[in-house]
Amino acid sequence: MDWTTLTALVEHLAWPITVVVSLLVFKKNISGTFNRLGSFSAGSQGISASFVQEKIAAAKNLAKGIQPNSQSKSTSIRPQGPYSELKKLEHSLHGRLAEIATKNQIDHTQMNNSELADKLKGVGIISIQDFKLIEAFMEIEKAADDSLTYQQLNEIKEVFQEIKFN
Repeated sequence: MDWTTLTALVEHLAWPITVVVSLLVFKKNISGTFNRLGSFSAGSQGISASFVQEKIAAAKNLAKGIQPNSQSKSTSIRPQGPYSELKKLEHSLHGRLAEIATKNQIDHTQMNNSELADKLKGVGIISIQDFKLIEAFMEIEKAADDSLTYQQLNEIKEVFQEIKFN
């Protein structure tokens, strides 16, 4: 084997070896990232990833300073899985917000939860803190998919129960 062949071999193997070594060195970091990954998709519009657990943690941190809601209820029935239960929570949120709007003679037709919460915050019916919790809940709900676990759902329920519906 002459020097030219050896040089060509090193040139061709440099990147694959670098990638393998990098994967070995950063194995724990890469593994942790994949464990936190809520969903991942790649398509013609680019790559999309959501980190549901990080959004849940952020929402829980937001709720930490709030007193527990004495009217909170827990359910032990799990009919169709955690994602289905999350959708029911989202539907319950809309019902509660719509009820508050109706009581205060606010037209809520054609409004989604975010718009309705913003309207109620704007007229002083819900607090800024509760508005932020609702927004955090809605971000989690949008980021979640069928891979949502019961542990994550229970953490989301804790955030949901901190929202005060006056």
